[in-house]
Order: sequence, then C-alpha cells, then structure tokens
Amino acid sequence: MSDIKLSTAEGREEGTAQVPPEVAALLKGLLPEQRRIVTTLDRPVFVAAGAGSGKTFTLTRRIVWALCPGSGEGGRPFLDSLDQALVITFTEKAAGEIKERVRSALRQAGLGEEALKVDSAWVSTIHHMCARILRAHALDLGLDPEFAMIGEQEARLLRSQATEQALREQQGSAGLDALYAEFGTGTGSGRDGVPGLLATLISKAGSAERGLESLSFVEAGADVSGTMASLTLAYGALCACDLKHADELARVRGELARLEEFGQLPPSQRTPQAARELLGSIKGPDGRKWRAKNVKDLWAETKSSLEVARGEVDLACVMPLQEPLMALAGRVEQLYAAAKRSRGVLDNDDLLQLTARAFRERAGIADEYAHKFRLVMVDEFQDTNAQQVGMVKSLSGEGACHLTTVGDAQQAIYGFRGADVSVFEDRGEEVREAAKQGRAATVELAYNFRSDDAILRFVARACGSSGIVPRFMDLRPDPARKSDWPERRCPRVVVELTRAHRLGVRAVPKETRARLAAAQLADRLARIRDDVGVEPRRMAVLMRSLTQAPVYIDALRERGLESVVVGGSTFAQASEVRVVEALLRCLACPQDTKSGLFGVLESDMFELDGNDMLMLATRPQDVFDAPAKRRINVGVREGAPDFGNAAPSERLSHARRVITRAWDRVGKIPVADVLLMAIRESGWLLRLERGGVAGRAVAANVLAAVRHVRELSEPNQLDAILAADEFSRWLEAAKEGPASLSGEGLNAVSLMTAHASKGLEFDVVAVVGCCGSESSHKVGRLLSLRDGARELLSLAPAGFKVPDLGEDAPADARDCDSALEWRALMEQTRTDAESREDGRLLYVALTRARECVILCLSATEKKGGELSPVMTQQVAGALFGERPVAGEGSFGYGGRAEGLVRCVDASLLPDGSVEVEAGGTLDASALTPAPAAGEGAKETSREPFLVFDIDAETRAPLGGWRPRQDVFSYSSAHAALAAEAGASSLDDVLELPACLPVSEAQRARAGVVPAGEAPAAPSPRRAETVLVDDDGEPADADDADRATCLGSAFHELARLMVETGHAPGERRVSVVAASYGVSRRDRARLDAALARWERSDIRSEALSHACVRAEVPFFCGVSSPLGHDLEGAIDLLATDAPVAREDASALLVDYKTGDHGLTLGQIRERHEMQARFYASVLRQQGWRHVTCAFVCVELSDELGQPVVTRYEFG
Repeated sequence: MSDIKLSTAEGREEGTAQVPPEVAALLKGLLPEQRRIVTTLDRPVFVAAGAGSGKTFTLTRRIVWALCPGSGEGGRPFLDSLDQALVITFTEKAAGEIKERVRSALRQAGLGEEALKVDSAWVSTIHHMCARILRAHALDLGLDPEFAMIGEQEARLLRSQATEQALREQQGSAGLDALYAEFGTGTGSGRDGVPGLLATLISKAGSAERGLESLSFVEAGADVSGTMASLTLAYGALCACDLKHADELARVRGELARLEEFGQLPPSQRTPQAARELLGSIKGPDGRKWRAKNVKDLWAETKSSLEVARGEVDLACVMPLQEPLMALAGRVEQLYAAAKRSRGVLDNDDLLQLTARAFRERAGIADEYAHKFRLVMVDEFQDTNAQQVGMVKSLSGEGACHLTTVGDAQQAIYGFRGADVSVFEDRGEEVREAAKQGRAATVELAYNFRSDDAILRFVARACGSSGIVPRFMDLRPDPARKSDWPERRCPRVVVELTRAHRLGVRAVPKETRARLAAAQLADRLARIRDDVGVEPRRMAVLMRSLTQAPVYIDALRERGLESVVVGGSTFAQASEVRVVEALLRCLACPQDTKSGLFGVLESDMFELDGNDMLMLATRPQDVFDAPAKRRINVGVREGAPDFGNAAPSERLSHARRVITRAWDRVGKIPVADVLLMAIRESGWLLRLERGGVAGRAVAANVLAAVRHVRELSEPNQLDAILAADEFSRWLEAAKEGPASLSGEGLNAVSLMTAHASKGLEFDVVAVVGCCGSESSHKVGRLLSLRDGARELLSLAPAGFKVPDLGEDAPADARDCDSALEWRALMEQTRTDAESREDGRLLYVALTRARECVILCLSATEKKGGELSPVMTQQVAGALFGERPVAGEGSFGYGGRAEGLVRCVDASLLPDGSVEVEAGGTLDASALTPAPAAGEGAKETSREPFLVFDIDAETRAPLGGWRPRQDVFSYSSAHAALAAEAGASSLDDVLELPACLPVSEAQRARAGVVPAGEAPAAPSPRRAETVLVDDDGEPADADDADRATCLGSAFHELARLMVETGHAPGERRVSVVAASYGVSRRDRARLDAALARWERSDIRSEALSHACVRAEVPFFCGVSSPLGHDLEGAIDLLATDAPVAREDASALLVDYKTGDHGLTLGQIRERHEMQARFYASVLRQQGWRHVTCAFVCVELSDELGQPVVTRYEFG
C-alpha cells in the first residue's frame, strides 16, 4: 500500500489515503490541474482545456480513479460500478478511444472485473446514448425496439420529398400563393425561395427541445400607423426650413403631402402593403442639396426616419406570411415523420426529441435516469447546444450536481451545425458562481503537449493580441518536449503575405492572387522538404474552403510535391463524380446529350477534342456535296462518316465501342455494373492508376461514386432512369468527404478544410484563407435568437437590409420593442458570432502544427495602407510593427527566435496586366500569370491515350477457384508425384533436410541392420497382406498411405491415451471401434496394438517430456510447384517447452499399422521421406534438433517392444 495525499473534493492535500501501488501509479505524473480534475468527484466541475492539453488522458484517469478504493467516503470507491458513469463525446471515434484507454487503465489498476464492462459502458455520443435509452423503453414509448437510423443524406432526401408533397397539397391556396409572391419558388436546389425557408425552419426545429413548438416569431404589431406618423413628423420639420433649392423643397413637400394623405386614410386602409407602395414612390431628400448647417441635421434625421420606416413596413408586410409558413412546416414534418415510420427508422433529431419527451411525459423513466449516474462528463462541451445541455442536465442529478464539462471556447467552430458556444459560457458562469460558495470547482488546463513553444507564442500574438479571439487563454508548452528541428536554418514560424494593389476601382483578379499565393506556399513547402527532410505526408494545407484546392494542387505538383484532398464535404462537387453522373444520365437517356453524353465524351474518360466532336455531329448528304448536322448520340450509334482523308481518331473509335456496348447492356444487368464495366473498358482507371497520388485519389472517387449508385439502385431494383434521378438527388444532399483506396499509404501533402483538421496534428501546417473574407456573408431571410428558454424567429422579405439605427440599436433582447429592433439584434448577433468563429477557426488551424506553422495571408491594400479583409488587418497589425516590403524579412512574435515573413506585391497596370514583385525570393516562372485559354496558345501534341482491346477480355478463359487451392499435404503430394509421368521425388519440389548419420551402436539399438544384411521384420501369427500408414488409409499397389478402419481407431484411442494419461477402458475401446467400423476379426489386432503401445519404451520416453501433445495440426507457407501452403497433423509431439527455443529439441512419434513382411532396412527406407517431410515442418517452426520415431505398433522385436525406426535431424 502507498500513502498518497488526496482530497475527493478538490484534490487538495488534506488526509492521507491508503491506496494500492497500482492505483497510485495512475495518479503519478499528473499536473496539479489534472490531479484536481481527476480527484474532484463530489461536485460539479467546469474544465476549460486548451488545444493539445491532454484532456482525454485526464478524463480517462478520472473515470478509473472514481472506481478505485479511496476515491469515495470511508476509503470506498466513489462509484460502485462503471455503469454509474456517463461520458458524452462529440464523435463515436472519440468514444472508442476513451473506452480503450479506460480498459487499459482499469487493468493497470488491477480492476479486471470493471475492465470487462467497458464495452457496455455509457461512453458514446449523445445521440447514441438517446438511442440506447429509447431501445430500452421502446415498447412503453410505442417504438419498434429494432428501429434503424438513417444517415444525413437519406434524411435530406426524405425531407425534400416531404416538402414537395406538402407544396403540392397546398397548391392554389392563398397562403402558399402569398409566400410564392414574396419569396419565389427558388432555383430547385432547395436552398432559397419557399423550399429554402421551409428547410431553414425545420432545421431550427430539429435542434429545439420540442421541435416546432419551441419556435415562435417575435411579438411585434403589424400596425404601421405609428411608424408612418413618425416619418410624417420628420418630413414636416424638414419642410418647415428654408432652402435655396426651390425645386428640391417643392419635391419634398409633395412627398410630405402624400404621407399626410396616408395618415388621413381610415385605419382599415392604412395597411402595410399600402405603406410599402407609398414608400416605394418616395425618393427622399437629396443630401447634396441639404448641406447647409441649419438643415443638415434635420436632413439626416429625416433620412434615418425614412430608412427605419421602410424597414418596419417591409417586416410588417411579411408578418401575415408567418402563420402559413409555420403551418406548411408542420405539414412537412408530418409527412416526413410518416415516411420514417413506414421505413421503421429515426433520425438524429428524433433521438433527442423523443428522449426529452419520454422524460417529460414518463415520470418513471425520468426518475430512473436522473439517479442512475453519479459521474457525468461531457467532452467537447463547446460544440453542444441548449437542447443537448438540457438533456445532459436531466441525467446529472438534482441541480446537475454530478456534471463535469470539458471544453475549449477557443475551439468552438461548429456554429453552422447548430452548436452554440454561449451554452458553454453560460455553464461556466453557473459553475463559477457555485464555486464561490464551495459547491463546485473550475479548472483551467492551459498546457499544450503537441506544439513547440514558438508556435504557441505565435498563436498568442496572432489570435490573442489581435483581439480576434476574446478572453484568449494562452497555452504553456510541455517542458519536457524535445525536438531536432533546425530552427536556424528553417524558421518555425513563417508568414506568406500576398498583397494586391488596386488601380482605381479595378482590383487584381482573384484567380491571379490565388495562383500567386499557391506558388508562394508551394515554394515554401519545397524548401522545408529540401532543407529539413520533412516528408510530404507530414505536411498539411488547411483551408477555409476547398474551392481553390486545384490551384494549390497544381502549384505543389510543379514543385515536385504530390498532394491529395483528404477532408471536407467535396465528394459531390468533384469533377470525376460529375462525370459518373453524366455517364449514368447517358445510359438512362441517350438523347439527353447536354447533361449526359457530351460531358462523358469530353471528360478525362475519353478526352475527345473538337475534331472528334465535329466528326460525331456531322454526316455526308446523298444529294449535296456538303456535310449535314446530326445529334452526337446518333453519330455514336451510326459510326464515323466517310469524309475522304478525315478518318476518325483512335480515341473516337474507342469511345464509340465502349458507349455502344454500355447501351446494349442497359436493362440486362444492374446499372451499377454497366457503369463499372464502361469505366474499366474505357481505360480511365488504369490511366488514373498511372497518374500517381493525384490519379489514385480521383480513381477512389470514381469507384466510390459507382458504389453509391449501387447502394441507391439495387435495394429497390431501380432502372437506369430512376437510378440517375436518385443519384442526382443524392449528390445535391450529400455532405461527404473524398474517398480513398483501401490500404493506400500516400506520401503526399494533405489538403483539407480547417474544420476537418480538428483533432489531427502534423509536423508542418500551412493555413490558407482563414483570416476573413472580402465578400460579406449572406444574411438569411429567416433568423433566430435564443432568449432564455425561447427560440425567437424573424422573417424578412427578399433584399431586406437593416438600416443603421445608431444609438437606438438594441444591445440585448430587453431593448427590443419593434420587429425592426429584433431583426437588427439578430443580424448583429449573427455577424458577431461569425466573426468570433472565424477567429476561433484560425486558432484551431494554427494549433494543429507540431514543429512549423505557415500562415498564408492574401489581402488587398487600401489607400491608407490598411489591408482588407478586416481580420487580416487585425492579424497583420498584431504581427508586424512596420509594413512589410516585398521580399523576405523577419518579425518578432514573442518566441525565442524571430519569424520569417515573405511579401509578394501584385499591382494592376493600366493595360490590364499584373506586375508582381517578390524581392527575388520566388522563381520567375511562378510570377508569370498563366495565359488564358485560347490566347495565342499553340496546339500541343496530345499525350498517348491508352486504348484497350475490349473484346479480348470477353474471350479470356474463366478460371475456377477452390477454397483449398494451392494447399497440399504429404499424402496429396505423394499421390500427385506418383501420377506424373516419370514420377519424381519430393526432393525435387521441396527443400527437405537430410538425416544425420547413424552410429553403429545407435543402429543396433534402433534395430537397424548393418549394410548388406537384410533380416526380415518379425510378423504376427497371422500374416496380413494389407499395408496401412499413419493416416490409417488402405494401401494399394501404388500407394500404401491410405487409412483403414483399424488404423483410424488406433489413432483415436492413442490420442485419448495422451489426453487422459492412461489406457482407455474396455467400454471406450468398444465404442471407438464400433464408430470406425472395426470388424470383430480385427478387434483382436486393435487390442494387441494398444497393449504393445501402452507398455512401450518409446511411449515412456515421449511422456518424460514437459509438453506432450496429440494430433498436432500444422499449416505453414512454402515455396513449391505443388502449392503455397502445407498442411497436416503430427500423431504425437513431445517437447521440453511449449514453443521453440534455441536449445530445445522435439520428439515426433508417428504410428504405423501394417509394414508386414518388410525387412528393417525396407521399413527405414519406406518412411525416411515422410520423416524428412515432418522434420522440415518442425525446423521451420524453430526446432533445431528433431527426432522422428516411426512406431510399427503391430510389429514386435525380440523384447516385445514395437519396432521403432528413428531419424535424427539437427
């Protein structure tokens, strides 16, 4: 036992608890902050854990400590069982990692019983936890206990179908017509118009505790009389002033008159629509004519009042549409729920909402789980939302007293998925208040065990000092971290700045800026590879989005660096996937050449050029000597026309053969097989395979696309037309990352989104496009705001823009009275949240680096020297004291060495060209803008195109395959060699060891006669003419190695003697003899053989070894014309150790029944090859010295012992 000072409250050194040494080892080496987290079990804990701080390790130790003696009161464990712990993770992968670590730590602590419970422990995502609860109470809740889960893509398709049906049902209704009139029908993508509004509304309902019931539009009146009256007063004050521009004053007074007329209308006519029509006709005062000091302020007030009035009126006009929109969303939800019920499935939103409903409506279920867990921990707490937090709190005891949350507000980057970092912040405030009263604890894990301190100092300067990450938590490095990075030769911190300069209002084209930035980064990574020797697979380029990924892939390839996209939801947008979609369309409808055949022919699948297309699209006329047009699908069917010397290219002929064969297969075999056969016959896959890393990445996507077509079409046996429609819908909804070939270990630079990189780490990380955007974020027409338990909505018309409310802008919900104020608050909250999340995304990307980080900044420099976007200016301002000049320079960031900055300036010239200045730090080829397609480009020779003889494959003979193909044994080898003409020996097909020479004494003791002598072997009274071998098989003239009933029975009984340690009784012998069909005449022979073996010296010798095993099977690999695997079984194997050792020997005993009428010399010669065969097997297993003893159990020597023939190998 070890003395260790612990406190189960806060880890303070209070009492001394006696704990076993293996338990004390779990806590040894923990940092003070980690120890406090681990040992604080009896109160809520709020943990702020930085990137790379070892939080998973800490959580694992906390679970194990809670199960150890001394963690609870009175020296008892805090938890009675692992079943009392609940751990919620962000992904199933993280849950699996925690389980494995907990299992290992429990075994280390000597808690083997608890380690066996890990697989069934409550360690999972919150959705998996809810599914487990629902399955346990399915019958009580009216659910099918075997319900299945649908993925995000299938859920999107079902919602889309439900939306279409709901819209059809409401077609012609006043509410839907009004919605269409205001918002339109959308473009068909489901992301705008009325369908887009419904999708947004249903998505918000999915993350609310009670679905649509939890949502409500802001409470604001639709009466615009007050707003219009305020505007009239502002106009009146302005018109009362004198103005030298009489025409302007007259015009404004005319507008005032119309406003006053509106105010005189009956209340029933002062509608929002009438006000909108009036305001649409009012231009407002011209600011250029109201510049005099005495009227300037009144003009500004009037202008502001007009903008506010327009905003209020526009919002009031769409208020009547809120009810039909909500009703339509409710109908979509009903249809979607019915579709799920018919399939017996649930989605992720159902899991949370049904579990919450069960807790609300079933007191017994709620009470069971409210007191089930004594230790509740939530990992990645910053990525949760209010609905999930409410669920977890209901499982954490009274007042969430058992809840421990672990997260990092600086890594909250999933707001677009519904995560709400404010719940993390709110929980932190709750626990801090409770901690002041001693009822909770807060701990900050500010260590980083991943990155070098130079990277951490740079992150602190770029994210903390710049202010883009509020309340920045600075991280400390691992003091024991060691690194051999050559910092003097290659700086750990590099900034690549691409700075563009405008020419008036004209800007450097984005494509040129992207190409320059990519060239800079590729040059930098190539230098690191050459100077430091970092392999490409240890590098990563993390991007805000993968839109520009092809540009970076090309730039890296130019510098000899292979790269591959490994993250992000880019699968559906990949060009090769769209080619598969076009091929599927081509098969479904050959006449659809626009979305089908044309795209296939011009793609990399066939690479047809303009001449080829012209050949397909023309035909000769019978009357006129001039070509005529035809559809290209007809050209594929009919073949190439005869235009004299203009013969079709080899590519065109090949494409025709492949496409026509594919058309002929449609309807005869599954469409996915047609796709795959066409892709293979085109040679596309082989060309991609020869294209290196990038080509294999494309091939993976192609094969994955075919697989998805198969998964979508075959369960419902869809034909080509339905499969094409289903695949297109699936691609529209898919959020899937790029595929990869199984077993690929690519030595390539990884390109991925910064979001996808979370949880990963690389030696060298380059961050691209994560410092803001020059384009403004699009504001949705439907916004929401969480106000306590309420989720408030605001609906705005198309093109709506919130006016500047100035000092009247609301700071929070308490300041909001009107619909416009609510809208302004929601837009500002959203903008602030997106800005903060952009800063956190940069933090996450930078902290993926272990040894070296490269920050790529691409910006436009304004007249005053400031950079755009704003976030780039904030970061650059924090990093550089002075404006960097073109070329390379150094800058301080707080690290032990200075960082390196390279600035490349791009200036737009009057003639439209771009001048680039890099201070001589970048190759000239990288600075030359790429020529536009078709601009004086010379026709280059086309690369050789791989064309297959696709008919040859169909004539290839089909070969069969057997499960035991290339597997052989001694008996089968003996038979195969005997059947060959001019039969050969096993020595010709196997490498067999030679027997050691036998001394004269050994020869005499073993019964081997000297050379020249040939005494006959003794025989029993009754001569036997049938020979048998070790397998007990009957012998014939060619092969005496086949089993008889007698031999099989003896082998079975001999095995029992080894396993039981004694001879079998009469009853057992009778049962075995009967089961093998031993005749009454042969029973006496069996008894005699057993008795002879039982009292034999060779048996005693075998039993004297430490390890004796019967019927030992073997299966080992060999190199032989007979096969690749050798199998068989050894009758008896006696060794001094269970496994081979250098000094250990093996005794192999093989039973022989038969061998009558042979001399001892003949017996030795007969079995020598088999002995060498067995010796080769044992020698391959590591036994250096092997003795093979073949025991003729039916033959006796002069001493009554069975005849034994020995073979020595060493």
